[in-house]
Amino acid sequence: MAPQYEIVSGYTTGLIGRMTSLEAHYYASRWQLGPSFEAVIAAGLADFFTRFEPERDAIFRVVTPDESVAMGTLALDVSGRDKSGEASLRWFFLHPDLHGKGLGKALMASALKHARGIGLSEVVVETFEGLAAAIAIYEANGFFLEKRWEGRQWGRVLPERRYRLVL
Repeated sequence: MAPQYEIVSGYTTGLIGRMTSLEAHYYASRWQLGPSFEAVIAAGLADFFTRFEPERDAIFRVVTPDESVAMGTLALDVSGRDKSGEASLRWFFLHPDLHGKGLGKALMASALKHARGIGLSEVVVETFEGLAAAIAIYEANGFFLEKRWEGRQWGRVLPERRYRLVL
């Protein structure tokens, strides 16, 4: 019988390392992104959890009922934004074994429910072109393409996008 997954919120010990490892392995094998990518992910996570404000920021994890190991994540970063009423979606990731099971949609629903619940007016997300499943979820939830540019932060040039949702 296939395991049933659920969405839970909050930090758990080892989450920073787990998230970094999951994303680093996936993007190395499928996008040839190396140590620069991994370092950017790890540094961003360290910054996020250092300033994490539980009444505003949120982290959602996909886990099995019998294990607390994250198999996917999505964060809502409010404390890291300069613009009042705005949040950023970050670290939207699912282990490849979980693709196509509706868990990305469930993570997004949890994050947007939290955003609305704390009275945010806008949510932005930055991604790079080629992540079709994630982009489809953003667009299905009303995000619109705001900007495109050539990103250089990942160790090689990638065409990046910023999407915005007005709540």
